[in-house]
Amino acid sequence: MKKFIIPVIIVSIFSIHLAYCQDEIERFAINPKMGMYNSLNKSDGFAYGIEIGIKQNELLYSLDYYRLDEFTLFGPNPSENYNQLGIMIGDYIGEQYWRLQYQAGISMFWGTKRTNVISSGSGWFGGSTYDTENFYTIGLPVKLGFKFVPFRFMAIGIDLQANINLNNPVIMPLISLELGNLRNKISKKQQHNE
Repeated sequence: MKKFIIPVIIVSIFSIHLAYCQDEIERFAINPKMGMYNSLNKSDGFAYGIEIGIKQNELLYSLDYYRLDEFTLFGPNPSENYNQLGIMIGDYIGEQYWRLQYQAGISMFWGTKRTNVISSGSGWFGGSTYDTENFYTIGLPVKLGFKFVPFRFMAIGIDLQANINLNNPVIMPLISLELGNLRNKISKKQQHNE
């Protein structure tokens, strides 16, 4: 039940803020991402997800979802997986070709992790089998992003994101492709001043 109620509350707060704001949205972007993750409990793997962001009243708001799947070739079974649904607030520096973003917020972080060994593996490719446990926790996501904005509608870059939580803190370097209304047209005079 907690897994359902908290996402509904976060999305509702985000939606109410957007519905009642009187100011025009300055920027809007959809940002698919993919990369790797590493956690403090010694698991690592692939991370992928999407972020939706708006800039309004000099602040950058974003809602994101990430899926983190452990990479195991012949390793322990089953593999661990995690999910993050978060909302962040921050800003960025740079209105032309280069941009530095910084954000922090609150998120739900849940998934499946291994606990006790059920059976030890044997042979070269035999991985141990473990019991699993589902967990759920509140996290504090932080993000630092470096973007190149070659066009008004597109940016590519690298995001360094972390989720600080009590159960399983993770860090994620991600490649991002940002699409949307990202900047105004740059005049010749602005190009010479950059």
